[in-house]
Amino acid sequence: MNIGSICEFDDGKGRTYIGSLVATEHKSNGGARFEMMGANGNTYHIGEKSVTFSTPPPANPKECAKLLKDLNKAHGEDAVELRMALNVDAELIALAWEETDSLMEYSGSQEWPLPHSDTITAGAFLELVSGAPANSPAEKYRAWRLLGFTELGHIFFKAIKEKGRVTSFRAKTAKAVEDAKKAFCNGSHGNEEPGFCLI
Repeated sequence: MNIGSICEFDDGKGRTYIGSLVATEHKSNGGARFEMMGANGNTYHIGEKSVTFSTPPPANPKECAKLLKDLNKAHGEDAVELRMALNVDAELIALAWEETDSLMEYSGSQEWPLPHSDTITAGAFLELVSGAPANSPAEKYRAWRLLGFTELGHIFFKAIKEKGRVTSFRAKTAKAVEDAKKAFCNGSHGNEEPGFCLI
């Protein structure tokens, strides 16, 4: 990661924050420690594996400050706010799940993993549901959070980690989706998506 990268990170106490990378210290065992300046103004010293999401910094300092603010806002959004910001409902997520396997051969973007894979990245998900690449890193971050960290996302996809970071999402089996959908609709979230739960 480059100095200035905007990241979501864990402080080691189970709390996540948004911040920018201000310093890197490489350890003799090959690992790294990072000094992060949180959007809240606090400084954090964390291990490399504590970074859960990162995006390169924009070249312009004003754009960098705006991106930090946008990601921090997205970090505080709940599942409904994430879906509203992305203009995505349960039916679109279900469509993305259904099409994931057949569309993995799509070659117009580097967002797609290997052909014939049952995984999808946040960027590829956005292309699938909107027909266009992500408009911003904040939009990609929202999709990443929606797929990996909400009840609705967990119905259809399982987060896949590389070096401790969620990098893509694997489509669940039809049986697993059916069971998860029943639990979602019969639970406290069912009233969030009444049309989805009637099908």
